[in-house]
Amino acid sequence: RDVELRLLAQELAESTVRISDLVGAMKAYSYMDQGLDQQEVDLKEGIINTLIILKHRLRKKDLKLVKEFEPVPKLMAYGSELNQVWTNLLSNAIDAAPEGGTVTLRLTHDR
Repeated sequence: RDVELRLLAQELAESTVRISDLVGAMKAYSYMDQGLDQQEVDLKEGIINTLIILKHRLRKKDLKLVKEFEPVPKLMAYGSELNQVWTNLLSNAIDAAPEGGTVTLRLTHDR
């Protein structure tokens, strides 16, 4: 019984962390508390937040995710609209990938 309670407490703690991560990602993803003007956008952060939101879809298809991110400069953009682009691209990649397959994300910068 004691072991069951410990496992349940551990599962609850892990779930709380996942929920917290998801709420934080949603806030950043939607650019809450920020105006409608263009702003400095971190592309890597936007992609990672989108991945957090879509993580359940990757898990459902048992997909392996490979991230190859080079450092890229921030740019002026409409952050929430750009995140919609990431969502559409990643959703399409997840849909196209076979069960148990791999989705590779590459972020590069031409100098």
